[in-house]
Amino acid sequence: MTAPISIDIGDGAHQFAEVAERICPSSEVNALRRPAAQHVAVRRLAAEVPQARDVIKAMRTDLTETGAVVLRNAPVCCDTLLVLLGAAVAPAITSEVYPDLVDQVTPNVTGEEQQRAQNQRSEMLLHTDASAQQSPPDILGLACVANEGHGGASLLLAIDDAVDTMKAADQVLEQLRAPFPFVHPQHQDKPAVLAPVVTRRTSGGGYRIRYRKENLQTGLSLAGDHITADQRTALDTLADCLESGTRTMRFRLSPDDYLLFDNTRYLHGRTEIEHGARRLVKRTYFRHTAEAGR
Repeated sequence: MTAPISIDIGDGAHQFAEVAERICPSSEVNALRRPAAQHVAVRRLAAEVPQARDVIKAMRTDLTETGAVVLRNAPVCCDTLLVLLGAAVAPAITSEVYPDLVDQVTPNVTGEEQQRAQNQRSEMLLHTDASAQQSPPDILGLACVANEGHGGASLLLAIDDAVDTMKAADQVLEQLRAPFPFVHPQHQDKPAVLAPVVTRRTSGGGYRIRYRKENLQTGLSLAGDHITADQRTALDTLADCLESGTRTMRFRLSPDDYLLFDNTRYLHGRTEIEHGARRLVKRTYFRHTAEAGR
């Protein structure tokens, strides 16, 4: 598979956005932090937009069966709609690190943000979002506002596919089930989160993944690299497998594409955004266990 399954919202896009804005203006979308409020709003969207029920049903099926889906022609200018579409599967969440339900991944390339934006143009290796948090989001949404010029292709790899191509997979996975320290390089004052890199899923078969190379490197460095030789070899084997590009989906998001995928089943990244190109993406997080948004 070269790209996730897609669902085209089509001619109903404007109605989706109009009803969502009527339910809650995007400027006030954080008022929907509570899962109960999201549940009521999703039910209202499904009741007032005839096409919504079919879209939500297909989206739930695809996320359950394959773990990833792209909604085409979704009016991503409407933050409320981004929250409600994902919340039809699992409640949208916030955290101390990400206090808004919807945030912009790529900042504008002017003023004080220019250097930060330049740093974010480099290639982003395959990773799990929020791997250094105690409870990473279950589902990640990436909504494409703009993607002009060269570079910026999306990368997506199912951990199950990676395991299929891994040498001595059983031995590697056994070592990766041990707890490893995850620390974000910019938050070294915070205690490490100890968690396995790969575990078995409790339902549906297959594996769960928590991985970000720089977070593991930082955590291990702060812990004095106290891991066994077998664990080190397992991490290196996994890194080589991911960096080989085998079985990695590579595709380009277009404006008004909304990619939703299981953050515990897939690793994601993107290619370098070349100089002069413009790529703007909004991000949303969702969690099946309805822990309160803050």
